[in-house]
Amino acid sequence: MIKAYINNIEYFLPSNIESNKKILRKIGGDNKKNKKIINKIGIENRRIADNNTFSNDLAIKSARKILKSFDAKSIDHLIYCTQTPDYLIPTNACIIQNRLNLKKNIGAFDINLGCSGYVYSLSIAKSLIVSGHAKNILLITSDTYSKFIRKNDLSTKLLFSDSSTSTIISSKKNSNSFKILNFTYGTDGAGYKDFIVSNFGSRFRNNPKKNGEFIHMEGKNIFNFTINEFLKKKSF
Repeated sequence: MIKAYINNIEYFLPSNIESNKKILRKIGGDNKKNKKIINKIGIENRRIADNNTFSNDLAIKSARKILKSFDAKSIDHLIYCTQTPDYLIPTNACIIQNRLNLKKNIGAFDINLGCSGYVYSLSIAKSLIVSGHAKNILLITSDTYSKFIRKNDLSTKLLFSDSSTSTIISSKKNSNSFKILNFTYGTDGAGYKDFIVSNFGSRFRNNPKKNGEFIHMEGKNIFNFTINEFLKKKSF
């Protein structure tokens, strides 16, 4: 039986570092309160891409790092996972394939997922491997959430940043391989409005609603949903 392995992972972080402590200090919070917020979210600093650097650019950076130690000609599938694509049309994976000068007889597609994106992408990569449709897959995740965050929205600004990862998934293992095991899936789209960019798709593309081009997040609702789901499954 064919098995799938994670054979290498690389990442790329923008050089610009934004301090959450400085942001909280600017809005006038006292040190004790600010420290409590930082401890609660567990994030002191975030990496932020410059105005002319987008998700595809970060994707190329991490991919080029990983391809320094892997033959690009051996890649027969490219999976690109992002929620902040450079374009809605065309498929960004195709643009990346061209920029990386990968073979033209390979598969390439985008996946629009956030927190669960890497896990879902791994499951798809494994399926392609064990079904015999691919031997070496380049999986890239990349996002520039900072471009969709309002300047003074602390509910999102303190949490999200920009980065990219690249992973090689193969049918053959090496000395550093990790075997990809089975997956458990779950979906509940009822709370989709709790994390949304209203104006990024065709439905509300010309929506005059103010700030519809930025991330709107109801953090309390998301937190409560997560805790309730864990309690239902007795995962603690």
